[in-house]
Amino acid sequence: FPVTIRLLKERRLNAVASMNELTPRELDLIEILVEREGDIVPYGFLMERMKNENGPLNRKHLGVVIHNFRKKLLNGYQIIGVRGEGYVLQEITVY
Repeated sequence: FPVTIRLLKERRLNAVASMNELTPRELDLIEILVEREGDIVPYGFLMERMKNENGPLNRKHLGVVIHNFRKKLLNGYQIIGVRGEGYVLQEITVY
């Protein structure tokens, strides 16, 4: 059962961005955003979860990671900044 969940998660991640082109921080970011797709992910939550041996990110560095990651998103997805709150990953639907 856990293997099935992991495979579905990997398939979902690959649908959003090309995994082999991402930096370690971008991999952390996509995993968090996909887990909470459609929901606003608060800045503080992202910065804490994306920390490394140097500690958590600051807000400016998070913005740089988001900016670079947006260029690598596949068609059909977007990251929206919600002023004062955080970011949300959304699938773009065209009618």
